Amino acid sequence: MVCWATVACMLPYLGLKAAWLCGSGIGITDASIAGSSTLYALNLLTVGMDALAMAVALTLTYRWGLRTPVWLLVFPMWVATGLLGTIALAAPLGFLATAVSGSPVSASSDSFLQPWVYGVVYAGFTGQGLGLVTAFVLHLRARWPRLFSERVRGLGAGALAPVQRVLGNGLAAIAVLIGAVDLYWAGGGTAGLNADAVAGRTVTGQTEELVFGLLALTAAAGTLVLVRRRGRVRLWVPLAAAWLGSGSLFAWGLWGSLALALSPFQHPSQSNRPTPLVSLTVVFQTLDGALLALLTLVVLLEGLAANRARTSA
Repeated sequence: MVCWATVACMLPYLGLKAAWLCGSGIGITDASIAGSSTLYALNLLTVGMDALAMAVALTLTYRWGLRTPVWLLVFPMWVATGLLGTIALAAPLGFLATAVSGSPVSASSDSFLQPWVYGVVYAGFTGQGLGLVTAFVLHLRARWPRLFSERVRGLGAGALAPVQRVLGNGLAAIAVLIGAVDLYWAGGGTAGLNADAVAGRTVTGQTEELVFGLLALTAAAGTLVLVRRRGRVRLWVPLAAAWLGSGSLFAWGLWGSLALALSPFQHPSQSNRPTPLVSLTVVFQTLDGALLALLTLVVLLEGLAANRARTSA
């Protein structure tokens, strides 16, 4: 049931993308943009990403998925959680904020789309994200039930624990700095933004920055709890925080890096290209998200292995 509800949430988005790939300009206000090769390539990429998400949803649901190699599931699901989980949090808040303030729904960077497109796309993304996370949690409970019973304080520590703490503190500090920058922009700060970005700012965009900032702080908090192995909370609580937060940092940082690479083609004028601060933030959040996830994985695997060795002894 969860699987097919998730797939159903994907269909409007895939239908819209298929129409654009076939040359339709439905929902697009600028005909010149509708026929651009850059938009065509991005549409192909996002259709492929959604098709992969559909395959992940099927794998997580059916019993044969329990025999799927872990690496085939963990990485795409981590990226999907980062992308869609962020949208599932930001979209309802953004629409609520625009309804209260009366501001336009669209962000300046995507203003070539008609307002109704956002409702279709982000409602589908929200349902898709919730469905994938639900299916993933059910899959984990069936495959690794110990993740839900273990407590953080009971997580074993090996010889690398001191190094893990040092790395965790450093990576968490970077995540906090990134979160602080995002929260500054969400609160109306303009330092580090070009004139076009400031002029085109909307409530929706600031809401997204708020969620990005909070998830960066969430990644830092989850990682610190795991590397310090303190607290009586269940292991899955900081693990989920580190998973979602690092996934958001990496996935949206990678997407932002793609936007930076395409920026010279989208913005021929130097004045409206991303500033150095924006570029640095995007690059650092991509790297930090990847390293936080890798550290979390090492801490988890080493801790559970130490517990098994202690139990068998």
